Amino acid sequence: MNTEDPEIVGGNECILLVDEEVAILEMNSKLLSRLGYWVVSTSDS
Repeated sequence: MNTEDPEIVGGNECILLVDEEVAILEMNSKLLSRLGYWVVSTSDS
């Protein structure tokens, strides 16, 4: 049994985030950007 934490691997793809809550968009956008993804986010509010 492997008890080590798996390594989080980032990507280089583009992700489109859509949410009504701007705070959620900002948080997720920062997280995904730090993992190497190009993030486009939008909200209707």
